[in-house]
Amino acid sequence: MKCGKSFWLPWFLCFLTVSVLCVGCRAQSAPGVGKISDGISFEETFGGPAESETMTVLPAPGGTIMGVYAWNEDLLIYYYADGYYMLCRVDSATGETLGQTEPSFVRELQIEFCQDNVTLLSEFAGHEGQNEIKIQDGIFNSEPEAETRPSLLRIFDLESGKFLWMDENFNIVSEYFVDGDYVSAPRMDLNNKYLYYVNYSGQILQKDRETGEEKRIDPGADFYEPPYIEGIYNNGTLLAVTGTILEKTDNGLDNFRSVKNYVDLSGGNIYESSSFSPVTGSGSMYYTTLYGMLDQAVFGDFSQPDMTWQFLFDDYEEYDHVFAWPQERRLCTSYTEETSDGKAREVLSLYDMDSGRKVACWPVDIEDDEAVNAVWPVFADYRADTGQVVFYLSSRPDEIYVWNTLNEDTICGEGKSYRVPYIPADTYEPQLFAQLEDYAAGLEQRFGVEILLGDECPVQLSGYQAEISNSVPKIYRSLKFMEECLSKYPDGFFEQLQDGCGGKLEFYLVKRLIPDGDDSLSSTVGLYGGRNGQYIAISIDSPGRLQTLIYHEISHAIDYMISGDGDQNYTSALWNLMNPPGFSYAWGYRENAMDTSWNYIFNGPGSPKEAWFVDIYSKSFPTEDRARIMEYAMGMYPGCAYFESPHIRQKLTVMSETIRRSFDTEGWPETLWWERPLNCSE
Repeated sequence: MKCGKSFWLPWFLCFLTVSVLCVGCRAQSAPGVGKISDGISFEETFGGPAESETMTVLPAPGGTIMGVYAWNEDLLIYYYADGYYMLCRVDSATGETLGQTEPSFVRELQIEFCQDNVTLLSEFAGHEGQNEIKIQDGIFNSEPEAETRPSLLRIFDLESGKFLWMDENFNIVSEYFVDGDYVSAPRMDLNNKYLYYVNYSGQILQKDRETGEEKRIDPGADFYEPPYIEGIYNNGTLLAVTGTILEKTDNGLDNFRSVKNYVDLSGGNIYESSSFSPVTGSGSMYYTTLYGMLDQAVFGDFSQPDMTWQFLFDDYEEYDHVFAWPQERRLCTSYTEETSDGKAREVLSLYDMDSGRKVACWPVDIEDDEAVNAVWPVFADYRADTGQVVFYLSSRPDEIYVWNTLNEDTICGEGKSYRVPYIPADTYEPQLFAQLEDYAAGLEQRFGVEILLGDECPVQLSGYQAEISNSVPKIYRSLKFMEECLSKYPDGFFEQLQDGCGGKLEFYLVKRLIPDGDDSLSSTVGLYGGRNGQYIAISIDSPGRLQTLIYHEISHAIDYMISGDGDQNYTSALWNLMNPPGFSYAWGYRENAMDTSWNYIFNGPGSPKEAWFVDIYSKSFPTEDRARIMEYAMGMYPGCAYFESPHIRQKLTVMSETIRRSFDTEGWPETLWWERPLNCSE
């Protein structure tokens, strides 16, 4: 078999097989935590690391953590407390405070590490009122190795307009005042040689700090307003410039478009125009996450533009939280795993960017009764010498986690590689598409449904036209979602959803749904039809997750099976009693879209525990009310906060009881997936 566009086929095929379980990934709780109160130093409150060798929990300073960095053999903590931005160096093994800055920074800092080629200054030679600092001759020593990790701390203080170089004791070893008008924090290359900034005229300027010579940099676009210098990459030779340009549409209207250009500083040319999100990596290696209709984890080498790779993760939520260290060839992800008791835990995974293999993984149990949404790592860094990942969690400003990825309990024994050559999101490749059809056929046989891809999908549906999609990456993602979702229903469940003629429930994976009916909505991304054969159409061009769409539309199929009504809108006196007195559904999507009342909904006025509906859309039809509840009950929102409302929980109870009465439940588990919230204590 020829590979056509080629070399991507063999890597992709390995993802159409059964995933290998991660050896050593055991569910364990995070160990005890050393607590700290505001204004108390680490030493006064912390007697040493937690007991686990795999995950150590250190206390953080009182205040809000802004960043946690691996700094040589220690940790650098950047935080905000009592009106000041502070820096603190901590021993990663003991939690001991090794140094911290005085409370003097009143504006947010730009934190970077640069090459240690700055000569120590015994004193600063400057004249009061002159606003400049004289730098000693010979400040630029021999050029460092290109791919060594920077080790000297460099910050930019927007309040004073100075770059400050600090040693490990936060002694200022050099400083540099940026003279000129700049609209945002200037940037400097890792070798401390060139300064880059944008003036109020929108010009990008490069200044040689040794000679004082300035020159303009052509950003390759006529920006509508001053652009932003996002970063300096590829060993100081590539400048990323982001901004907005104004274009005219065919009918003469103004259209604003975001543009990111990579400027090749060595040749003055535009290296590449891209919609990439911010890039990670200071050397020639880089990583970026492409966000959009399909999230993609992309990495490569600037010196080899034709060899670009991506990771295909087992869980799509891993794309939400990715931390990459290209120079160390490591990438870390996290995603929220729902447990059978309705709770959640954060699963960390560490990947080798060279082999693509998962080398370590570890679950962190989350105990947070106040958290409505998942708790996830906000910022992370990696120490290659010890194999430690350091991070902190959202809503946990008093804890710093140190994950020892080399501990035998966390080492992953997978042989599978998650790395494949990168292809754009809308790529069609016939041979790969044929493999997707085989993948879909396996899911059909396993779950008792029909799955239609590409030109197999009908283009005319009830109230909508379907646009066909042949995108290999997007269809692959959708099938992964379907496998994950359908596996949460009991065995034989979908055979019981067959229509009266024995037809199976069909899934259409289409690009998008275009409204052409009186009550059709332009924002529709999922559709259920049940009159002439049941089908669920899913718009795979929808950004982010598709699980909610799948759970939602299956809920409509359940309603159809229970009532036999093609509109699925069965209601009863009992159901009406579970709504507010005098309430009536909109009985129309357009009427519901015009509803500006937030009364009775979870995020509306009053206590969420007194909510009657999940959201405004729930008030359109009884079947949409149930479908919204089913989305949440199936676990897209970990924890039981939405079901702390007795009204919503009562509706879920009645839904579950009705399903059990209407289906043959032989062989079903004691607790179904959507019943987990009912087990949560009030």
